[in-house]
Amino acid sequence: MNMPNRLAALSALAIVAAFAVQTSASAQAIRSSGAGQHTTSRPTGDEYAGLVQLTEGNRFLEDVGGSARIALAGKLRMLSQRIASSACHYAADVATDKSLDTLLKAKAEYNSILTALTDGDESLGIIGAESQRRTLEAIQAVRDQWTPYEAALDAIVAGTDVEANFAHVAQSNLALLNLANVLTSEVSAEYSNPAEMTQAQALAVDISARQRMLSQRIAKEACGVVIGNADLGTAEQLAKTMGLYETSLNALLNGMPEAGIEPPPNDELREKLAAAAADWGQTKALLQAVIGEGQASKEGLGQVYLLMDEELARMIDIAKQYAESAKPKI
Repeated sequence: MNMPNRLAALSALAIVAAFAVQTSASAQAIRSSGAGQHTTSRPTGDEYAGLVQLTEGNRFLEDVGGSARIALAGKLRMLSQRIASSACHYAADVATDKSLDTLLKAKAEYNSILTALTDGDESLGIIGAESQRRTLEAIQAVRDQWTPYEAALDAIVAGTDVEANFAHVAQSNLALLNLANVLTSEVSAEYSNPAEMTQAQALAVDISARQRMLSQRIAKEACGVVIGNADLGTAEQLAKTMGLYETSLNALLNGMPEAGIEPPPNDELREKLAAAAADWGQTKALLQAVIGEGQASKEGLGQVYLLMDEELARMIDIAKQYAESAKPKI
């Protein structure tokens, strides 16, 4: 195998391996159901009855806000890293006004989402309380981790025993992320409809959504490297996260057939991904210059923090468009 092909294969493996850890149950259901494998045969009587039941099921999922539940559960993954990043920058006295404001808003949103997933919240598109035992258990597991985590954040903001509380935040942030991954899978298993999109569409939707979390993880790990806190990030971890972010972005932009990823479905998404790739090239160069030997000025780290916030905003828009483009056209 020549070098270009070998690198392409390794990139595909990186995408697939990372996705396998965080993939949603909806994609797994799609693979097992064979969705996306089209047929020209007419449905039998039993199959037609099944289609009617599926249509009724879809109506139920929309009535209770299934898509909103999945989206909000997934958002907890990004918020776990956004909160940790902002806490790190605030504690390091970097972009303090911005980092404090972001921390407080993200913390409030995290609480709102947990409450909505449990009890429902029509303003967020979730109708009625959750009733499934496995999903409730996954929500409670997140809440059990979040409660002391939030208390530590409040103490940091209040200036109370900052060192000990910051250590708790640093040491617990990935556990919170992992529990959010589990919750997202449970909610997806309960509310997603595998017949609504092909496997390739589901993969693109999940990868674009994961980019939001990775943008904030990069900011957090950069802060960890600069302040010397290995629980928040090391140079090795940062390089790995940056590599996954870049590989995923390039795969979305250009397609990666060996990983099951198709090129953008329309010109608008292609243009936005190209702009995101160009911006990332500049941000990556700054990251490498700022981190360097693990030493950076507060001004340089603050620049990275703000740039990764811009990356997040861009990826939120791209992920939303992927989700919209994957919806069945009626």
